[in-house]
Amino acid sequence: MKKYLFVFLFVVIAATSCGNIETEEIKTEETEKNFSHEEEAYYGKYVELAEKYGTCSLYDYNNTERIFEGHSYLNGVCVVNLMDFDGDGTKDLFVAYSNGEMEKTDNGGLYLESYDFPAEDTYEFEIWTYKDGELAQILHESKVSAGNRYYSYRYKFITVFENKEGLPVIQLYNENEGYTNIYCSDGKIVRDKLIYSENVYGYNRILLCSYLADSGCSSELLSEVYGIDYNNTLQQTKRVVKYLSQEDDASTWESFDIVEEEYISLYMEEIMKSNAFSCIEDSDYIFTDHHYALYDIDRDGVPELILYEGSSGAGEHYHFYTIDDGEVIQCGFYGRANLLVNGEGGLIAFFAHMGAYQFDQLTLENAEIKTTLISEDYAGQSEYPELEDFGYENYKSLGFCPPTIPWAFYTYGQDLLN
Repeated sequence: MKKYLFVFLFVVIAATSCGNIETEEIKTEETEKNFSHEEEAYYGKYVELAEKYGTCSLYDYNNTERIFEGHSYLNGVCVVNLMDFDGDGTKDLFVAYSNGEMEKTDNGGLYLESYDFPAEDTYEFEIWTYKDGELAQILHESKVSAGNRYYSYRYKFITVFENKEGLPVIQLYNENEGYTNIYCSDGKIVRDKLIYSENVYGYNRILLCSYLADSGCSSELLSEVYGIDYNNTLQQTKRVVKYLSQEDDASTWESFDIVEEEYISLYMEEIMKSNAFSCIEDSDYIFTDHHYALYDIDRDGVPELILYEGSSGAGEHYHFYTIDDGEVIQCGFYGRANLLVNGEGGLIAFFAHMGAYQFDQLTLENAEIKTTLISEDYAGQSEYPELEDFGYENYKSLGFCPPTIPWAFYTYGQDLLN
């Protein structure tokens, strides 16, 4: 599968602080209805929004004739979750939805196929709290994270981390503005605008990461190439709604799965450093586009970080990293191939071009990538062999996630139950 390298420019507004902080008092808008239980109140708010915008559903278009000319997005109330946003000890309702606003776009490819796609302000999210038998809104945002991935292909997502104070941090990303963290501190809502700092990558606990829209991929292609699955969000939202409805007394899924690993912040910092290069002056940066994947090559319980950059042919390359005594170390390099995995450790690197092919097995030994040749031929093959021909079964391409989305960290090893 071909992947693409694109370069974009960020300008850091304040080189010393790498951003600015705005605060605002928490203002609540109370409802008139009195409730006896917060679950009943939150479920009532969900029903109200679902009646207005619809329940969560996936729109999926796949052009089978031309690759990267599908698109997909979530409609309706996409995310329903509980989290203590203001730190008062009461779980608050976090809900994200599509208001249905669309705009004409095209796939950016050769044929410029035109279609409707969610606009910049299509996805909104709100936070509601429950106090003294009433609902009160404490936050409403009209935009989520949005980025571009080669040409004009766009994607939208939303991420919530937890900071060292144990409070949720909603991190929004925009390619023109950088990062904005929204969180509560001392009874105030803080908006921390960042370009490059620990407040972008310094989290080991992820409360949720939801993918909402992609203008270049169908759901099938999105899963195959980037390892991103809409069903993760659909299923987790469904579980929380079921809990709030009290339809099933045994249901305990009051929130999205929480993922916590010490390597998350270390690897996220490495990704950001690999994608940011100082240029001309300290206040200017050029950002490249190393995509990333997690895979436990040596099966020691801690996944390795694999960074990918390139377009095709000699431009493709991979860098491998692992954790050693609490630090990230680089353990190898490999170029010009597709990486295949079977979930049981080890990697197969496959290269084929103009009748020549090569299969290598990659292993990790003593924190170094070792390469063992499986087979190669430069005799002008008309057809390439399959891995099964050499006794390697059930391998598939390793998906590489865009660097701005912590999806691979959130879903690594995650096994959702129905």
